[in-house]
Amino acid sequence: MTSSYKTYLINIVSSLLLASTVNAADQTPSETMVVTASRTPLPAKGVGSSISVITAEQIEDRHIQFTADLLRGVPGSAVNRSGSLGAFTQVRLRGAEANQVLILIDGIEATDPARGEFDFANLSPGSIERIEVLRGEQSALWGADAIGGVINIITKSGDSTPVLNARAEYGSFNTKSFNADLNGGSKLYSYSLSGNYLDTDGTNIARTGAEKDGYDSAALHFKGTVSPTSTVDLGAVVRYVESNKQFDADTTFDGFLDDANRKSDTDELYARLFGKFSLLDGKWQHQISAALTDITSTNFTDGSLNNSTDGEKKKIAYETSLFFAAPALENMQHHVTFIVEREKEEFSTRFFTFSGANQKRSQVNIGTAGEYGLNLDNRYFLNVALRHDNNDFFRNSTTFSVSGAINFDQSGTRLHGRIGNGVKNPSFTELFGFFPDLFIGNPGLKPEKSTGWEIGLEQGLFDDAFSLEITYFDTELEDEIFTTFLPSFMSTVDNRTTKSTRQGVEVSATVNPFSFLALTVSYSFIDSIEAGVQEIRRPRHTGSFNSNLTLLEDRANLNLTVDYNGKMQDDLFTFPVLRTSLDSFALVSLAGSYKVTERLSIFARGENLLDEKYEEIIGFRSPGIAAFGGIRVSFGS
Repeated sequence: MTSSYKTYLINIVSSLLLASTVNAADQTPSETMVVTASRTPLPAKGVGSSISVITAEQIEDRHIQFTADLLRGVPGSAVNRSGSLGAFTQVRLRGAEANQVLILIDGIEATDPARGEFDFANLSPGSIERIEVLRGEQSALWGADAIGGVINIITKSGDSTPVLNARAEYGSFNTKSFNADLNGGSKLYSYSLSGNYLDTDGTNIARTGAEKDGYDSAALHFKGTVSPTSTVDLGAVVRYVESNKQFDADTTFDGFLDDANRKSDTDELYARLFGKFSLLDGKWQHQISAALTDITSTNFTDGSLNNSTDGEKKKIAYETSLFFAAPALENMQHHVTFIVEREKEEFSTRFFTFSGANQKRSQVNIGTAGEYGLNLDNRYFLNVALRHDNNDFFRNSTTFSVSGAINFDQSGTRLHGRIGNGVKNPSFTELFGFFPDLFIGNPGLKPEKSTGWEIGLEQGLFDDAFSLEITYFDTELEDEIFTTFLPSFMSTVDNRTTKSTRQGVEVSATVNPFSFLALTVSYSFIDSIEAGVQEIRRPRHTGSFNSNLTLLEDRANLNLTVDYNGKMQDDLFTFPVLRTSLDSFALVSLAGSYKVTERLSIFARGENLLDEKYEEIIGFRSPGIAAFGGIRVSFGS
């Protein structure tokens, strides 16, 4: 290439970059921005995929203890808790399996590498600033695990003088909890430190007997940044969680739980270091990061050590984005992003009574991805993403996503749509797990593959005092992993030769008739068919209603929530497995708070006020009616 030609290209690129008038940080301040639908922040109206945002204010109004309960109201979601408070909790999106949903906590992939999914029981909402739930296949943006979507947990950050918040609560089942967070910062730095502790006697999970299954957990979370210059940010996130939960087991092999002395102790460590810097007045941005997820679980039977598993994920990544506009078309903004990631996962298991099951495994994946985004006149949006993953154990995969949105500002109408695919690699347990007399893994498993599309309409009226959104989606899954039984009566897993289909409609509406009243309602119909029959633990009909009322000049607040879960199928693990039906149920909760002074508030919450007798998993009995109350203090501005 000649020197003059190089100079010509450099001049063209420079003119494009310097002509840019909008980048990721230059949106209208009042515009709602989301960070999960693209690798760069987007205005919510420009997102082609379906996305729901849960804010800090909504979390505070609910006064709940478990984040999963917030997700019951998200269109397309289904929550399954294994009985009592703190029991293993799964969240499914759009009929996908729980392990097909990627969970991010401050940019860290929180999925347990050993189990292949995230346990929501150990995630308290106390330190959360917002939750973004992105639905549909998102592997082109976020890699494996994102078949059903992405749940992005973003914790609080400090930006001013120090603020300290603390709350204590006591209630049913001898449940005690304490939360505290300290946030502060300036233009040069920010920090947030939070802690959470919960202890409960719990309830009896089994249908028979009276033994209570207790739970306790403690968590510490730190997030901080330093900005030595206006173009450089350095940051760190560290999260540690320790939990202990009691549970029952099927000791009579009839498919139902019996009172049993079982316990599981889990240690979770998440960490991330990152550096960001920008050039050309923020038009060219770079980010380098390194993240760690390390989860160890130790299981006890009748007080004796049984086995332990350790899953570890190490990830390093580089990401760069360019924001530009052509000189003659400044109302047409573009961005391009390039990503390269290296991820290493390790798995080890140890049996204290059967050393022949001990093993250690690992795999490495290198992913490269590119994204192009277009914003025309802040009304027409297009995003295209392509990713290739090179895995040293599985066959390499390529995924894509095309999404877009059109906004008709005069009528308040928005159209959005997406088409894309995703992959889910088998977990280490599915591949290599070995539990004597119970389960044997299958190292010949193939990754699951999904392709889907969606189209939606959103309509706002009366200056957005009323908003309605309707979305239809259709997904097809290949090579789905399922449980099967061997002649030895042990179980294993395999890939299906048939395709699974998931399709449905999601409806959500918000109404704000007065400044002191907000109403939200959602409904989902999901038809999830596997080998010709309805998939387990996916209700066809779910719905949610929330009303938030502010009284006495913002000193008092009342929040009513009704979550409906329709009939669903489940498997009773006898030999052979029996398909059974679980009844529908509605969970009604009411929370209220009163600000005694500017620093002191009191609150109370009632759960399952109809005292529903229900099971989200066959044989796992859930708690009945419950009441909780506490105080909250705040210091600082």
